[in-house]
Amino acid sequence: MGTYRIGSLEEFRDIVAGIGPGTGAELELDFLIEEDIPLDKAREIWQKVSQEGGEGTIVNPDVLVGKAEAWEFIQQKLRQLTRWGNHVERKPDELKGKLQDLQAVLDAGGPGLMKCFKAQSFDRAQTFLDSDQNIGDAAELETHIDMMKSLILEAAAGTGSHGREDEDGYYSARECEARQLASQEDATEFNFAFLKMKSDAVEALKEKIEVGVQDLATRFLSKPTNLGSSTADFVSFLDVPMYRGEMMGE
Repeated sequence: MGTYRIGSLEEFRDIVAGIGPGTGAELELDFLIEEDIPLDKAREIWQKVSQEGGEGTIVNPDVLVGKAEAWEFIQQKLRQLTRWGNHVERKPDELKGKLQDLQAVLDAGGPGLMKCFKAQSFDRAQTFLDSDQNIGDAAELETHIDMMKSLILEAAAGTGSHGREDEDGYYSARECEARQLASQEDATEFNFAFLKMKSDAVEALKEKIEVGVQDLATRFLSKPTNLGSSTADFVSFLDVPMYRGEMMGE
């Protein structure tokens, strides 16, 4: 009675209902599975697949097999993305806790002097500016800075000179402590801004993953696709782990 192309379980049922009841031998129907049948639709057809007889014969059962393998592969990768989303979802609370701690420090006027802080004088570490000196290359400048830093710190340490309690001026203990307090407060503000950026990014990423998983599922499971219509080489699938243990299913 001919070959019928079907792209869903509904189409199969409509064809059989339109022809009437009977066995495969009586009707002599052949069903050709559409190569671009959505993976979800192909999975539904498996409900009616049998080797014990029926209303007709599937001409290309390899497409159903390929579609099933493609469906499982897509589901595996979607589960992987969902685990990544769950992993990301745990971070906002941790970040918010740290942000609250830093905000409390800032509200209290800053972190205060570190216990290990000791005012140090650099007035004996002679350092000059030379207008004739030109260092334009970035790598060369990096090397130059590292060398000069070492020389300055070494000279300052060699003097054994610390902020002087009984003197005024730039390197007095009072001035050194004031600069240290201001520096630590700005460092705390940077720390807050740094974590706030991470928190905002993680929140956006979490939402992006959730929406992305749904979009991928709709596009590759529910819409027409040639995935699985032939031998799909998923072995060559490329991926980049986004966190430790991702590829192990953690």
